[in-house]
Amino acid sequence: MVIAVMQPYVFPYLGYYQLVNAVDTFVFFDDVNYIMKGWINRNRVLQKNQPITFTIPLSKASQNRLINEIELSEFNRWRDAFLKQIAQYYGKAPYFTEVNAWLVDFFTKNEFTHISQLAAESVISVSQLLNLTTSFLYSSKLDYRVEGQNGQDKILSICEMQNAKMYINLQNGRELYEQIKFKKKILTCGLYILTI
Repeated sequence: MVIAVMQPYVFPYLGYYQLVNAVDTFVFFDDVNYIMKGWINRNRVLQKNQPITFTIPLSKASQNRLINEIELSEFNRWRDAFLKQIAQYYGKAPYFTEVNAWLVDFFTKNEFTHISQLAAESVISVSQLLNLTTSFLYSSKLDYRVEGQNGQDKILSICEMQNAKMYINLQNGRELYEQIKFKKKILTCGLYILTI
């Protein structure tokens, strides 16, 4: 089994989906600390070919809370304004009608209450749209945690629990992990870096 573990981001960048496509199982690392001013609840859209950042409002967001504990704030109001913004910015784009119908359906058929849920479901939904066959799990629903573990040890525990033979990480995360520890724990293959 080939596995990847990453925090959930709302409609993330292309490399995130390339990572999803490269593995059998993708684990949303949602029971680690929330990153303030990160990309969990933010992204960019283009307005007249210029990137502008949008931020999904959260309630009591703090780097001292876990991602899966952070609730959305005034989500329906934000959603309605965001969908209008998308229609304004992309209304004349090719395939707008089809993609907008999918986006409206995504935002209205789900009862989102937490940012981890919204972010993860955005990845799953786009992956289905792209016909990717990856399985998805949430780290918060796995019994892997050992008190005092650092991020690398937590990922190694998840890999061991899932019988992973290979762990793939994006190039930007290369410095976060020690290759030798992965090779010791995941006997056959170890840590591989997906270069994008």
